[in-house]
Parts: sequence; structure tokens; C-alpha cells
Amino acid sequence: MKCTTSVSYSVLINGFNGEKFQPARGHRQGDPLSSFLFLLCEEGFLSLMRLAMKEERLKGVNASRSGPAVSHLLFANDCIWFGKASMRGASLFKEILGEYGCCSGQQVNFKKSIIFFNRNTSEANKQGVVNLLAV
Repeated sequence: MKCTTSVSYSVLINGFNGEKFQPARGHRQGDPLSSFLFLLCEEGFLSLMRLAMKEERLKGVNASRSGPAVSHLLFANDCIWFGKASMRGASLFKEILGEYGCCSGQQVNFKKSIIFFNRNTSEANKQGVVNLLAV
């Protein structure tokens, strides 16, 4: 937070620096620091995912028989998580998200989240996961 609350700006007017000022609202979307801060925070989340995989609590999915297991993919500020569609798997995701949220102050917007299931997933498992994660 020190990085985002201690910044000051100066506007160049006709080739001359204007007076310095500090933003009153803190860090905002579009700030050049946004991407870096997102990646820095995301590293904490990824550490929790890697730990769960190392402890074999999270399995991920394999794209091929000999390929590595993939538990997540990141693109800009979006995440895709892969896991077993079960109450245990959903509880683990919820636990990881809860721990990450407590540490970072960031929360998943479940209203903007979507779950996709493998066609072999039973309706009971689908409904249990959807209800547990409130997606």
C-alpha cells in the first residue's frame, strides 16, 4: 500500500512542470502500476495453488497422458482454475480463495464467475459444487 498511497504527480504545461499533487482516492484502474500490482498479488495466490498441488490436495488436469498437470491459467487479470468437480475439490478452492482473500483483501466476484463441467460430471456433483461456490 505504501507504493500506491505515497505517489505524487506533476502535469507538464507548455513545457513546464506544474505543482506536484497527490491523488486523494489512492490506486485506480488504469494506473500504470495496475498490471505490476496484479501480478505481485497473483503470485501469492499461485503460491497457495502450488502448495496444494505439492501436498497432492489439488490434482489439476492433464492435456495429454505424459504432459504436466495444469491447475490454473492466467490471462491479463483473469484466471481459469482446473480441478475435480466434487465437494472436496470445491471446498479446497473455496479454502484457497478464502486464505488469499484474507491476506490480500481481494475477493472473487462470483457474479462474474462461470463454472464449466466435464460432460461426465454427475448432476449431483454439478449442483453441489455450484451451491458451495455460489456461482
